[in-house]
Parts: sequence; structure tokens; C-alpha cells
Amino acid sequence: MGGRGANSGDLGGGNASSLNSEKAGDIWNYRHNENNEQFVDNINQTVREMAESYDGLMNTINDIYMAKVKDNPTVMAFWDIDHGELGINTRYGNIEKMASAYDDCVKKGYHPGRGNKTAEQAVIAHELGHSLTSVAMQKMRSNNFDDVSKKIMKEAQNILNKGLKKKKYPGTRKIATKISEYATSSNAECIAEATADVYCNGSKAKAESKAVVQALKGFLK
Repeated sequence: MGGRGANSGDLGGGNASSLNSEKAGDIWNYRHNENNEQFVDNINQTVREMAESYDGLMNTINDIYMAKVKDNPTVMAFWDIDHGELGINTRYGNIEKMASAYDDCVKKGYHPGRGNKTAEQAVIAHELGHSLTSVAMQKMRSNNFDDVSKKIMKEAQNILNKGLKKKKYPGTRKIATKISEYATSSNAECIAEATADVYCNGSKAKAESKAVVQALKGFLK
């Protein structure tokens, strides 16, 4: 996790603490239960729609599965950078449970709103924000996730400050504070939160989120 500090400063590195988790089942097998069909279809729809919007996304995703998260029950989903895998916590493995958890976070300002999307779509969009940073790593021929995340955020700062004479963004932390509390955790989490905000809210997303996504797309070319 990135260190906290003054809003005028820059975000730190890191994207998540290590998780003690194990694969509980393939996402398609999970769908075989009729109670889970819509939940899985919403996840697949998000992956499909984002793959249409972002070049190279599918090149980094090797697996999507349900996972048992043993030591951090609040984690709704996670992105495994090393293996290119997206895990969804079985604790939140249906529409109602995911919505309850996510919407509670939104009320507290911890995550951006989800617009007309479902909670699982917002959560998956966030995790795909991490995978898109992995795509940027490939494009830049880098193996340093934190460094690439930092460069994306600094470009977002440049985009926001372009043409501004006053009230400029003196650092990337101020950008993150406008998006969500979780966005202030690190450069990587800010990118993921911005990605979810833009996916869920479109033209109504925060200006800061739009700038982050614009910067991200620039590194995907």
C-alpha cells in the first residue's frame, strides 16, 4: 500500500497486500448453479465490454475463478499480477452479497459509485484496471508494475493541469482524493478505481478518473 501524506504530494507504490487464498472453482462451473447465472454473466459482460474498449486486455488474463480468501474477508476480488489471474471471493459470490458490501463502501466514500452497473461489474472493472496496467507494462517492456503505475498517474496529472492557470494539481494524491478513499492507497489502486468509475459512470465519472483513464489508454498504444 502507498504511504499517506499531504494532498499536495504524490501517491506511493504497491497495489495490495499479499493474500492467503486458494482457487475454489472455475467461473464457468460456478455458473452451473442457476442461482449464480446472472452473477457470472455480469462478470463476463464486463470483461467483454472492457476488452472492446481497451487494446490488449485479454492478453494478460489467464484465468478467472472463484476463490476462498482466508485471511482478509473484506476483499471482494483480487488481481494476481504474477500469474495474470482474477479471483472473486466466494464470500461475496452472489449479486445480493456483492451489492451489500460494495454499496456500503460507496456510502463511506471508499469506492466510487457504480451508476447503473451491478456491484460485481464495478468490482471486476477495478481489477481489470490492474490488468490494464499489466498491459501497459508489456507495451513499455517493463517489469516494474509500480514504476509504470507512477508514470500513468504523472501523465494524468499533466493532462489535468494542461491549460489550468490556477488550482493546479500539485501532486497525484490530490487526484486520488477526488476519486475515492481507496484510490489514495497507491498509484495502482488509483488507476483501478478510476477505471471502475469510468466504466460504471461513463460521462458522469469524475474528471480526475477520466484523466487517469486517458493517460492509461495512452500507454496502451
